[in-house]
Amino acid sequence: PRTRHLITNVEFVIDEAAGTAKGQRYVTVIQGTDDLPLQVIFSGHYHDDFARENGQWHFTRTVVRGPIVGNMSAHLRSEDFIGG
Repeated sequence: PRTRHLITNVEFVIDEAAGTAKGQRYVTVIQGTDDLPLQVIFSGHYHDDFARENGQWHFTRTVVRGPIVGNMSAHLRSEDFIGG
């Protein structure tokens, strides 16, 4: 809730013949709420694997390396997902 996911330094290596790809990206998540000031709550280096099936690309795996976690107390509350 009330977050922005900033994606930077995106790189892809695509193997068209095999229908696979690898990628990497840095992710920084910022959040500001009525009770908390705008702040970074998460940062990490994502390593992704992709596959092409029926002409469509999709993620097959994501590994997060070197995560830095800040104040996540207002993020991903269960009531945000179940209408509470």
